[in-house]
Amino acid sequence: MTEEPPAGHVVLVVDSLDPPSGPPVSLRYPQRVSRVMLVIIGIALLALSAGLTTALVALWTADSPGSWFNVIFTVMGAVFVAGGWAGYMSYLGDAAAREDAETRWAMVGPTAQPLSGIIADREVSLGETGEVSRFRLVITTEVGVLGAMWRPETRDSRAFLQTQVPGVGGVVRVWHAGTGEPFVVEVADPTVVA
Repeated sequence: MTEEPPAGHVVLVVDSLDPPSGPPVSLRYPQRVSRVMLVIIGIALLALSAGLTTALVALWTADSPGSWFNVIFTVMGAVFVAGGWAGYMSYLGDAAAREDAETRWAMVGPTAQPLSGIIADREVSLGETGEVSRFRLVITTEVGVLGAMWRPETRDSRAFLQTQVPGVGGVVRVWHAGTGEPFVVEVADPTVVA
């Protein structure tokens, strides 16, 4: 399991899979960077790019130990700035996909039907202090094999331990509104006693 599930394929952890009262209202994505902060980061990247360009022009027009010296600093600066732009553009793409998935779920979520599923595979990623930073599940259902991911909703969310991730063979509930639409996989925390 190496592919990340598309936006809109979300896992939510619940205390139990009691008879459902209805589909979740939202996909409960983690907090995103605000639009104002994104604009500030974009402006900072533009300023960094302009500064690098000015520095490189000065480097190549001034006396230096040799072309090798200019090439080294040109490559280092270009890689640094290109990495910043790549990360920024990737984040913008992910944010747009998540926003689209939330909008689509708001439209189709109320009509979603619950399906039973079984966990066929899982992959858990841990943070630096041992808490779960995210996990992916592969679920078999009557509509086929589905993949979904869990991430903490906020940075301040309670720590989630690896023992709280349901294992292979566990039963889940999938709120499914049709092929190609977002869906929600509800899993029960196996450490909660009913």
